[in-house]
Amino acid sequence: MGKERIIIVGAGPAGCAAAVQCARLGVKPLLLDSSGKAGGLVANAFLVENYPGLEKPLTGEVLAGRLAEHLARFDVEITAQTVSRVEPDPGGWIVRTAGDGFRARCVILATGTVPRSLSIPGERDLVSRVLFYEVRDLLAAMPSPKKIIVVGGGESSFDSSLRAANAGASVSILVRSDRVRVRGRLREMVTGHPEISVELNTRLIALKKVDGGVAATVISADCESLRLADALLAAVGRKSTASLIVSSPDPLSLTHAPGLFICGDARSDGLGQVGIAVGDGLAAAALAVQRAIPEKVK
Repeated sequence: MGKERIIIVGAGPAGCAAAVQCARLGVKPLLLDSSGKAGGLVANAFLVENYPGLEKPLTGEVLAGRLAEHLARFDVEITAQTVSRVEPDPGGWIVRTAGDGFRARCVILATGTVPRSLSIPGERDLVSRVLFYEVRDLLAAMPSPKKIIVVGGGESSFDSSLRAANAGASVSILVRSDRVRVRGRLREMVTGHPEISVELNTRLIALKKVDGGVAATVISADCESLRLADALLAAVGRKSTASLIVSSPDPLSLTHAPGLFICGDARSDGLGQVGIAVGDGLAAAALAVQRAIPEKVK
């Protein structure tokens, strides 16, 4: 098990920004990602329109492709590896994978978030069949859905609903509270869309697979009813992956431990903003290079 100077785990916006910055500062990092592809969760996005400098709004998939091109310009490749644990090692860290793993002086953890479950009976049996947590996975399984139910009242549910509607689906957003947690342009785009409806005070209590899709049992205005759809997308929040990989206090910090940096959504616990993730990645890379080879930084 040789020793790398810097290992970056995760190739979303934070990890890609960190990798490019490391390369610019003279250190070629080892970039690991379970998918082997650039982009991470940004590939889910309907449109990215608040990142400074864009000539026009970009879909998440297009931006993911540009991240891959940016890595290629700096000759940074992505190694397809799933990291299970990052542990202290004399003089650095051990990055555990399905193989032997890797040693490094510094590790930048940019692994993003995982979705929160619905916590309803039978949920696990329906995952990737008629229940999905990422809109890109849903559309990969069903490229032309007719009817989609989205559960959640945050930005992720609204953004995903726009992408599903853009694929030709009629979308119902179920929100268990009496208000949504979305403001401004995104809210206006959803509430003004002819194929998207938002139902407040509507709680999902059960799911089951039926011929042609999924049956969702909901309670609204103290009345129980059944909703049928091709599939259901759960967008009820996300949580950082960092605590699954390292011993993490709460809240997480960029400079988590000497030689270990946590950035992007893994640190902020799911803000889902490309600009914040990129800034985190740049800062983590500068600190990691300074620690790995301090004589190279003026």
